[in-house]
Amino acid sequence: MFRDAYARRRCLVPADAFYEWQVLATGKQPHAIARQDGAPLVFGGLWEGWRAPDRSVIRSFTIVTTSACPTLRPLHERMPVVLEPKDWPLWLGEETGDLSPLLRPSTAGFRTWKVGTDVNNVRNDSPDLLAPV
Repeated sequence: MFRDAYARRRCLVPADAFYEWQVLATGKQPHAIARQDGAPLVFGGLWEGWRAPDRSVIRSFTIVTTSACPTLRPLHERMPVVLEPKDWPLWLGEETGDLSPLLRPSTAGFRTWKVGTDVNNVRNDSPDLLAPV
């Protein structure tokens, strides 16, 4: 499904944090996840363009995922591919080489904290979503 985008249309997706939901007996508890060092996260992404019925071009992207690192595994089995600055030229195709080593769990340190369930609705968009509960 993403073979052509993986080969030709890779991008970087910056973020302050991301969310995962831990499954508990009482339901799903959302957690925010950020780098321990406070640096922005940069995810490996793939982009695509397609033509809508009105002939306009729609651009979209997806974030590539991999197995969770040991720190995040108690929350979820997968995590985004987190790229370090030294990996950006290879990911973007500015350097040649094998991409497969980049598709591994990140070794960066992460911090996690519980957040409110307002993150469960895509209509909610506020910095307050990252507030610990």
